[in-house]
Amino acid sequence: MPDLSPVLARFVETMNARGSDGFVACFAGGAKVRDEGLLRGAAEIRARIEGAFASDRPLLEETDVAATDSVTVISGPGSGTLPGGPVVLHYHPTLADGLIMALGCAA
Repeated sequence: MPDLSPVLARFVETMNARGSDGFVACFAGGAKVRDEGLLRGAAEIRARIEGAFASDRPLLEETDVAATDSVTVISGPGSGTLPGGPVVLHYHPTLADGLIMALGCAA
């Protein structure tokens, strides 16, 4: 399995530690996240993840990382108290300047 870039390793680590400050710091200021709708910017990303940390207590066990020069996909079971969980999640980040500019998440 390929190693994660530093920002993606922090993304997984801070998600599993439920650290919203560290999690949001992984994203560029104008980042977009497509999860359950489209989130734009740090304030919307923070509100969504803090709500998820409080209600779903998500954990991500990365079991597969597919990486090329331009695309990385992180996959693994998402657990916690997710409805219907655990479910295999696939994160599709787009990086620029060492930060996440866009992130898609799909089951």
